[in-house]
Amino acid sequence: MSMVKNFRSGLGRLSGAVSVESHESPYQFDRFSNYASLTLNPLINEGQWSNVSEVGNEILNQIQGLAVPSLVVDLSRLNYMGSPQLALLVRIWKSLKKLPGQMAVHCPSPAVREILCTAGLRSLWDIVETHDAALKSLGVPLKPRPAISVWNWFCTNVFRLVRLRPS
Repeated sequence: MSMVKNFRSGLGRLSGAVSVESHESPYQFDRFSNYASLTLNPLINEGQWSNVSEVGNEILNQIQGLAVPSLVVDLSRLNYMGSPQLALLVRIWKSLKKLPGQMAVHCPSPAVREILCTAGLRSLWDIVETHDAALKSLGVPLKPRPAISVWNWFCTNVFRLVRLRPS
């Protein structure tokens, strides 16, 4: 959490007031059995180059420890990205490429997608609108939704009939 404190102290140098809740962080990193997910939060857009660079160092340390170097970068919380954030994505991609690993970007915002495409980043990794599409791009199998089995359906409906039947 020291990074959040350092990030916030860097925010104080920005012009204008910035209100940040105490639990907010510039990013969230989650590990799963066959991929990892990096969610960039709106706070990342408020930082200066040095702050975003520090966040990048933390993220790269997390990536180095991945057993399976497949990463979904989730930009769904962002409506804008500046140069420092674009540079951060490129750093992450280069780090993954060395492992070798792979990356897909979940980006539902048309404005952010346009920034990524204008920067020519679509040629480096897949930029998709849904989390499931990002997982598919990485070759991560999607968990099937549990289907109701015939037995469960039968039991459920038999119990309903028994309850509805007059005595």
